[in-house]
Amino acid sequence: MTLPRGATIGILGDGQLGRLLAQAAQRRGYQVHGFGQDRRSPLSQVTSAFTCAQFDDVAALQSFAQACDLVTAEFESVPLQALETTACQPAASIFALAQDRVKEKQAALEAGLQPAPFFAIESLAELETALGDVGGQGILKTRRLGYDGKGQWYIDPATNLHRLWSETPQSDLILEGLVPFAFETSALVARNAAGQTTTFPCGENIHRGGVLHQSVVPGRVTPEIQSKAQDWARDLAISLGLQGLLAVEFFVLADASLVFNEMAPRPHNSGHWTLEGCDQSQFDVAISALLGEDLHPPVQLAPATMTNILGEAILTPQTGPRAYWHDYGKPQPKPGRKMGHVTLIQLDV
Repeated sequence: MTLPRGATIGILGDGQLGRLLAQAAQRRGYQVHGFGQDRRSPLSQVTSAFTCAQFDDVAALQSFAQACDLVTAEFESVPLQALETTACQPAASIFALAQDRVKEKQAALEAGLQPAPFFAIESLAELETALGDVGGQGILKTRRLGYDGKGQWYIDPATNLHRLWSETPQSDLILEGLVPFAFETSALVARNAAGQTTTFPCGENIHRGGVLHQSVVPGRVTPEIQSKAQDWARDLAISLGLQGLLAVEFFVLADASLVFNEMAPRPHNSGHWTLEGCDQSQFDVAISALLGEDLHPPVQLAPATMTNILGEAILTPQTGPRAYWHDYGKPQPKPGRKMGHVTLIQLDV
């Protein structure tokens, strides 16, 4: 699909990923129509049109879709009905996998990737059996809607399982075996309708309290690690029939081997450094892939470090030739909420 300048790209969602994606589309001469539930959201502040409605409002979704020439989504938890009603790309079937940790890991296995040991859990008895298979230690998670460390319970031999079980939803859970990783990385891959792919350089992701704190590119990512991560991300994108952008997170072990963690069929926090650190950002490439345009390998311009600004942190712009500051325009800071980010570019290399 090639859209003329002035055509309308629709974005389902309210957040900063939608905001940055919209700005990339606008730089290319496209109109952007947002759909979300907050008139003061980061996305609504930058769009030429915005539909404020619930994601189960079929009439509003249909009207929104009719006003758009192309629709995508900026976060993976958009209800499937909304994705299907608007003919979203990437396809609703891919979002369905990303919304369920068990199905997500099964899809990774089918594409040739290696996740940590995992078990679908529906009862305390199943949890006890699965723990025996992973040596008594693991992380119990909700299969759906968990993010930034929420909906997770660490288990070791000292854990009172009966008490823990009473604190969980007691259904739609997954137990993942612990991975003795050295650090984490993520690979961003774009694929267009013709099957052409391209990938971004990988960096080291540093988390605090289950939330991404920094992405350092390249960090400890060696050429060997990067090549493997990019190949696996590409394999997964092809297996899924992706059109758009896919972020794939990995654990990196001490021997440089990789373990699949999770995926997201949309731009990713760990890719924000590309706004200034590459000749084309993840948002630019996502738009190109969605439009079906030829994809060109992104070129890293310099080493970069992206740092998230969370919660009550003071949003004071850092200035200078190396600092690039982004405020997401969120009206209220909350503990753990991503309010913006700063990217530092190392120019003297």
